[in-house]
Amino acid sequence: MKRAFDSLHTNRMLSGIPDLKKDFCDFTERPTKGQADGFADAVTVWVNKPHVLNRRLCGARIKSFVHYVTHNNDENQLQLNFESVVSTALDTELNGTSSNDMEEGGVCKEVPSLSTIPEGEGLVIVRDIHPKREDTHPVVREVICYDASMRSVWFCPITDTHKHKSAEASRCLCYQLVHCVQDNKSRILCRICKTESNRWCSDTKQEAGPTEPEHNNEPTGTEPGSCTSNIEPIEHICSELETFEPDTSERINTGSELAASELDTRMILSDHWIQNTLLPKISNWSGQNKLETTVKSLRLVRIDQYNTLYNQLKVKYGRKFVECWPEKTDPSKFVYEDVGIAAYLLLIWEQERKEKKLTAKQSFVDLGCGNGLLVHILAAEGHPGVGLDIRKRNIWDLYGPDTDLKEQTVIPSCDSLFPQYDWLIGNHSDELTPWIPVMAARSSYTCRYFVLPCCPFDFDRKFNKKVSGQSSYRCFLDWVIEVGQVCGFQVEEDTLRIPSVKRVCFIGKTRTYSKEEESIIDAKRTTYIKNRCEKCDTNNSDIKSDSASDSKRRKLDGENHDDQQWTTTFKPRDSKERTRNCQHVKKEIKDLIVNKVFDRIMEAEDSEVRQTADGRTWHKGGSVPLSEVAQMFDREVLKELKSECGGLQTLLRNNNNVFNVSGGKVQLRDLTQTQPFSKASQLLQTKKIKTLLCWFHTHHPDGCARTQEACLFAHGEDDLKPNGKQTSSDSRNK
Repeated sequence: MKRAFDSLHTNRMLSGIPDLKKDFCDFTERPTKGQADGFADAVTVWVNKPHVLNRRLCGARIKSFVHYVTHNNDENQLQLNFESVVSTALDTELNGTSSNDMEEGGVCKEVPSLSTIPEGEGLVIVRDIHPKREDTHPVVREVICYDASMRSVWFCPITDTHKHKSAEASRCLCYQLVHCVQDNKSRILCRICKTESNRWCSDTKQEAGPTEPEHNNEPTGTEPGSCTSNIEPIEHICSELETFEPDTSERINTGSELAASELDTRMILSDHWIQNTLLPKISNWSGQNKLETTVKSLRLVRIDQYNTLYNQLKVKYGRKFVECWPEKTDPSKFVYEDVGIAAYLLLIWEQERKEKKLTAKQSFVDLGCGNGLLVHILAAEGHPGVGLDIRKRNIWDLYGPDTDLKEQTVIPSCDSLFPQYDWLIGNHSDELTPWIPVMAARSSYTCRYFVLPCCPFDFDRKFNKKVSGQSSYRCFLDWVIEVGQVCGFQVEEDTLRIPSVKRVCFIGKTRTYSKEEESIIDAKRTTYIKNRCEKCDTNNSDIKSDSASDSKRRKLDGENHDDQQWTTTFKPRDSKERTRNCQHVKKEIKDLIVNKVFDRIMEAEDSEVRQTADGRTWHKGGSVPLSEVAQMFDREVLKELKSECGGLQTLLRNNNNVFNVSGGKVQLRDLTQTQPFSKASQLLQTKKIKTLLCWFHTHHPDGCARTQEACLFAHGEDDLKPNGKQTSSDSRNK
């Protein structure tokens, strides 16, 4: 870490605090449709979630905040309150005490919405802004003052100097946002702190030499209370941000330390960024009715600790496995996804050990472990565990003997209990997801669980429930919470920061009942599961055997042997992975779809005509919405495609040599272009050239748009490479 603010001594002094009313001058402004409350909510978002505005940040950690009361009749009251509360807030944070209980149970909380603060009151906040790249960017500490009466907020970065013995307010980087109404029109004013030269110097001092006049001339003829800014071109700012390297050498004097501190802070703040990014966002957010001001992701762990650990694991495991990934899946997604989950779990477990004063690291079972990377990382970090999956992956052989992975089908039953383990993990465990809270509850009273739901499954079928005003996936997530609660857990919800659209996770650590009530709660679990499964039978089957029903009821009621299933209707996935990308659709259906879509594109109203390189006219056709394409085929054809996962769009994308599908529309591949295919397309590989027959050469009325020499595909059987011999009809569906 570039600077460790927590190492500052208790006798530090906050010097250089600007006068909130006298030391700021107008810089720029922007109109807004929002009122004062909307402005306060928008500022709250920037305070709590700076990472939504600046992608170089991982978030903010609120160190402390203190309320104060203002008196409008006393001009000096605001400044006195500000300085007094700043001292109190910093001393409170430094001494490890917090009157507002900012980190109860290790959970980093946020500032409440500033719109809830009544007039006559204000709030002083101390926050640390954490960058993603800790090796090249510093943590920036800010003191923020919000005054409800003035509808104004001040941001004052502070820098630690004198070898961590004092702190100074970096006046050159202070700015103020004000909501005001003039001529019945709302606007947001950005004001900046005046320096001795009456200008805002957020950019570092440059070497002597010729510079552009507007960057260096002192403001002349300006109105009182106005300032100019030495804004650098955005290209130069971005260049500095990317190439900045931390200075590890000893600084000789205070002046050099302050200059370096301002450079560090400018990694986060610049006048150009405030004017062109922050202010427009605040203006836009102020006009939104239901603005989410709370932090939704990583609420159960400290953001600074997560970012540090994630970067460490990323270097330790991420790059290594991305380079040697033997699976067909995208390593840049799956590797770093598991790294993020591992970092999260390691922090949750570390926090749990501190709370319970445990010394031994928690053990775990990963049910449906897939590629097993999560198991490997957790085991390598000292947590004993095992991963179970119905199918072995190629990468398992690369982990070594210390990573325990087993090819095993997990059936919800008394055989799927794990009393010797502390945690059960379900990372995209699909059909096992709702069963994991049940398994954890029945394994032992102390067993906990973590689930990251993906595909929606009920106990023995696909989950199918809709609630008005909610997405089907949110309905599924709410039901997963319900299952955990029925099983007797206090369920906590969080959102991970991983490269996946399914990022919501649930943790069940504590029970809502005593150990003596286990039999009573388990009876409720059994009844709940039985009712869900019987509902499935009622909805999906018109006739059922009485004997089968009685048999299932006996098993659900607990009248079974230890090796019997908790439900007879649960169906695990096949051990052999089935290819479901429309490759097994009947050839007749493929030909029908490709030919009909081609004919419709050629008849489109926006059809275009191209000139080929050899002077011929080539009809490219137009574009057709996918929704219209779907209406061209009857239900049986679409059902056949749907069974192959992906449907009509997948089939069209598979015919990449004929169609280009993007933006919800389909059109012909334009071979008159120099690069008609994307760089990632396999068709550009040298070994693929001339191994397939050209579909356009055979089927397009104008033939292929390219000459035989220029085309990537073979113009006839004689043009095929020796290992690419095939019929013309076969080539259209490759």
